[in-house]
Amino acid sequence: MPAKGQMKVGEMPKSPALPADNPLPPGQIPLRRRGRRGESLPEQRERPGKDGLGSSRKGALLWLQAKVKLTESEAKYQAMVEAFDGLIYISSGDYELEFLNQRFVARLGGNAVGQKCYRALHNLDQVCPWCARDRVLEGETIYRETLSPLDNRWYVCTSTPIRQGGRLAQMTIIQDITERKLAEELTRRLAYHDQLTGLPNRSLFNDRLTMALAQAQRHRQRLAVMLLDLDRFKDINDNLGHRVGDTLLKGMAQRLSGLLRKSDTVARLGGDEFILISAELARKKDAAKVARKILEACRAPFACEGLEVQVTASIGVAFYPDHGQDSDTLVKHADMAMYRAKKAGRNNYQIFPPPTGDQGRPLPRLQPRQTPAFLLGEEA
Repeated sequence: MPAKGQMKVGEMPKSPALPADNPLPPGQIPLRRRGRRGESLPEQRERPGKDGLGSSRKGALLWLQAKVKLTESEAKYQAMVEAFDGLIYISSGDYELEFLNQRFVARLGGNAVGQKCYRALHNLDQVCPWCARDRVLEGETIYRETLSPLDNRWYVCTSTPIRQGGRLAQMTIIQDITERKLAEELTRRLAYHDQLTGLPNRSLFNDRLTMALAQAQRHRQRLAVMLLDLDRFKDINDNLGHRVGDTLLKGMAQRLSGLLRKSDTVARLGGDEFILISAELARKKDAAKVARKILEACRAPFACEGLEVQVTASIGVAFYPDHGQDSDTLVKHADMAMYRAKKAGRNNYQIFPPPTGDQGRPLPRLQPRQTPAFLLGEEA
């Protein structure tokens, strides 16, 4: 028989009883138990205590992630701003510059942050008279195009409100649009001006004649339409070449422009035909005087590609409202008068309507110089 306190054969040792308020003696490792799937699990898991250490770690991680995202966002924003082919600045409600992109800094020759925008950008001692700061800070986006007197270039300025440091500020983007403006002007010029002479073409002439007729009707005035055609121009092209002919047409356009007032219009309809509008030629004698000046101007030789070329012209005149109430009728009657001038021997002018009886005698005309042999030919 075993002594008192000894274990029997096959008997397992018993664990000593522990107090309820101290489940484990100091320094003793807790026993481990088997999990549902056989894994070993700790008896006690780490749980956030009353001091909130777990929540603090999670909050710090979220803050760090947000800071990284903000840094990346600011880097992207800065890269886009600096890559923009234009000038950008941000100014506060009291006109103080708070940001300039590097292109603007280079243009100004230094960083002007902290200065008043009207002083740093426009060299003014007071707010720019065109500034719309109040409208922008009320939420409106302002768009305007301006021609800078400093470099004579066109710029488009877009000002929009943004929030800067918890308050509204103005961001302005400035782009150089000079090339676009020049292209638009060239397009308009090609659409409404003759490419060879630079004079208004038929389309622009029709618009101006329509406006001139409306004004003459409103003020009960008269105006004259004069159609001019160069004599034997086809012979010049055939014998001397189109380059000489083109140079002649450009020279004629310059002479006609020099004879007219700024309120008058001279246009090239095509070929060797020019047409004039004048609201000042209210009387026939006034039109006759201008027609004589034109014919006299043609007498001087034109320098064309190393040659001196002489040319004459035939002119037809029609008046509003005597010879027509609309542009088509006036131009048609001026054309009829011009062909009558050609039949009368060229180098003269005629006024519509066709002559009848004693009134049909040709109007006085200039006698041309002896026409060079290479200009003689069929009627043109």
